[in-house]
This record gives sequence, structure tokens and C-alpha cells, in this order.
Amino acid sequence: MTLTQLGVFVLVARLRSVRAAADVLGVSEPAVSRSLAALRQHLGDQLVVRDGNEMALTEGGNRLFGIASQMVALGAEAEAAVRAAQGAAAQLRLLVTSTIAEFIATPLVEAFGKRWSGQIETSSGVATAAEMRVLLPNRLADVALGPDLSGDPALASEPVLRYRLVVVGPPRHRPSGPPSRWPWLVDPSGTDPDSDTGRLLRAFRVPEDRIRVFPNQTAAWSAAADGAGSRRPCRRWSAASCGAANCPSWRPNAPRCRHAGT
Repeated sequence: MTLTQLGVFVLVARLRSVRAAADVLGVSEPAVSRSLAALRQHLGDQLVVRDGNEMALTEGGNRLFGIASQMVALGAEAEAAVRAAQGAAAQLRLLVTSTIAEFIATPLVEAFGKRWSGQIETSSGVATAAEMRVLLPNRLADVALGPDLSGDPALASEPVLRYRLVVVGPPRHRPSGPPSRWPWLVDPSGTDPDSDTGRLLRAFRVPEDRIRVFPNQTAAWSAAADGAGSRRPCRRWSAASCGAANCPSWRPNAPRCRHAGT
């Protein structure tokens, strides 16, 4: 039994998915399955089993979960303590949403690196709100920049960046019919039900077949501005976190805040 195996188990248990755990770890699903198999064999229990489309804890897995979470966190603390004793730079592992990764994360990490040159090594990765709620309390990441995570008692979340959510479309066109019938162009954050874009689409009851996901926000803006290259006369609309030039926009009354969560 290793800390790596316990960490994999904790992720699968919290995310309820082998695939989601593999995505977070940046490894293949077979690699996650092999790690689970080794832990199962060592402990003589299935630990997590398939329950419909999700993974559910067995009685043994449920009892192991709290202990494993503590062991993974202690392992991270032990590694940090040894690095400090060796005089190595401290590590800061940042989680961000896809939108923040596109526009904010790189200059933020560079500025932070210059200020704490040689003292802190900073890295960043993209995560959904659900993944942030798993990675932070299990010490698999240090801080998250994105949605408000204050609903989780194991996390602290503070507003750090005010912004407005804007819906943009092609110039000289206004949408017709209810928003649920508009074609929506979104960046990957639109697939996260806890993101602002995800909540907006849910509030408008937009069906999946009216949503098109682009690799990034800039690509979604460009597609919205030129009609997404569609051969049929269709107006396209993009949910974004800032406006696009010459595009009509819809602005919610209340400004929103990006939060730093730990």
C-alpha cells in the first residue's frame, strides 16, 4: 500500500469516477484502475464499486476514506517539510478555471514568480469547481482561483476579482425567441455546472444540442462574431466573462467576483 494508491482511491471516491480521477491526475484510466486493483488486493476489499454511472464506496471503502484522506494530506506536509529542510523553494500549486487559464493565470504566475524569485515555485492547472473541492482539502493543490467554494466547510474562499458576465453576439443582430432556443458558443467552462456560464445556461434551460464547446473563450468569441461559419443564416451567441468589441451585450444587474480558495 502506497500514498499514491491512497491518493488515487481518495480521488475516485470523491469524484465518483475513474475517468474524472484520471483526468485530474493526468494519467490514463487503466493506470488509475491498476492503482485501485493493487490497493484492493492489499486490503482484501473492493473499496469502490460501480453504482449505475458512478462509483460508490463499499463499507470498507467508507471506513478507509477518512483515514486515507488524512494520510494523503500528511504525506503532502511531510514532503513540504523535507523540501524546507533542504532549503528548496516552497511549492505553490494553483488551480484555475479554463477562462482564468486563458487570460489571467500566466501573467499572474509570472508576476508572483518575480516577486518571490527563488523562494516559491508556482505551477498552475485547469480544474472544475468539483475537482477543486477534492484537490484542495486533500492537499493535492494549494490554492484555487475561480468560483466561490465557501459552501464547503473544509475550505476558505475569499473574493479577489470583480467582474461581470456578458453575453455577446454578432454585430447588428439581436436574438429572437427565448434564450433556450439560441445557439450558444462557450469555452470549456461552459461544461462545468458550477461555473457562471454553466449556471447561466441552466437558468435559461438551454438544452445540450444548443450548446457548442470551443477550445477557449477567444475561439468562441470569433465564432459568435462571424456566425460560427454556419452556411445557414443562424445567429450565434457566446457566454463570456468580458465583452467583445462591436457586439451587443446582456449584463446581469449584480457584478460577480472571482474567489481565491484554500
